[in-house]
Amino acid sequence: MALAKPNLVKDALELIYAQFAEDKTKIGAREGVAALVTVAEKLNAMFVVVDSTITADSDDAGVSEWITANAEIFDGAIVKMTVATFDLTDNALGTTKDAKSSRGAAVEAGDIYCVDGADSVEYCGYNKLFDADGETDGDFIA
Repeated sequence: MALAKPNLVKDALELIYAQFAEDKTKIGAREGVAALVTVAEKLNAMFVVVDSTITADSDDAGVSEWITANAEIFDGAIVKMTVATFDLTDNALGTTKDAKSSRGAAVEAGDIYCVDGADSVEYCGYNKLFDADGETDGDFIA
């Protein structure tokens, strides 16, 4: 069986996390978040993230051209940017990042994108694909 698309797994992980984090008074929520952090670490090890660079905005017009020009880019690929500031000509990377992140629209080294179609990409995180450690035990009421 093939692995699910990573952006779908990430969305599911975030939904589960939000449910645990919602009730900060219950011991089960703290334990659930701690377990989810462990699951996220395992998922990070499971999915292969490839390094990719775009050396100029004009290198590739959009996602489909990026796929055509680079063997490591394909539908389902998880791509970690190794250089900052460059995007596709249509600004697809910055647009999805701006919509899903508080880090702004500029492409940064360390940004992770999931290619989820011949002409579609989704921002999936910074430096690691799955991140469930936003809350800590100290965020919960005793």
